[in-house]
Amino acid sequence: ADNTELYLKRTDGAGERELLLSSGNIDHPSDWSRDGKYIVFNRGQVGSQRIWTVPMFGDRKPFPLFPDATYDHNDGRISPSGKWIAYWSAESGPGEFYITSFPKGVGKWQVGSGAAIPPALWRADGRELYFVTLEGSLMVASIRESAGSITVDGVHQLSRSPFLAGLVHTIYDVDPKDGQRFIGSTAPDTSSLPLNVITNWTSELKKK
Repeated sequence: ADNTELYLKRTDGAGERELLLSSGNIDHPSDWSRDGKYIVFNRGQVGSQRIWTVPMFGDRKPFPLFPDATYDHNDGRISPSGKWIAYWSAESGPGEFYITSFPKGVGKWQVGSGAAIPPALWRADGRELYFVTLEGSLMVASIRESAGSITVDGVHQLSRSPFLAGLVHTIYDVDPKDGQRFIGSTAPDTSSLPLNVITNWTSELKKK
């Protein structure tokens, strides 16, 4: 598709859908702030995407998170407090996660190192961030906010990720309460499938 449109629709199915954005670009939503004020979306083709935000008040004019960025960045996820946004970026080469202020995109803090697959997901209190590496490890980063700044206190592996992942996305979510449970799509287990060997199969063909 050369373009997509963003719509609003009540979750109970009532009423008509409302056109939110028709820009002539490829736009895909990635998050909605908890206070309902902002929707974050990816704009552009895979490999050359940018993070944009549309305010749900005023003239609803969308704006880019980083107006001057020339590198691929996408899948912004707003922190529970609404002050920060975690996102995937290829600015350093391999895709990695960063945190910046929201909605202005001021300051930048890297979360972990090494290639990772979007999205990164926040715990409900904003103190942890979860993500999956390209090698298939489910990781957690401890996040601390102080004086308008972010400190990443540490990153460690929780487990091998059981979730279905491609090069551009992992299909999973985290328990919004305490981060102790995860849900997602998993790849089928083919390790126990039987191996069937058919002998004398040419004679079976002759019978038909």
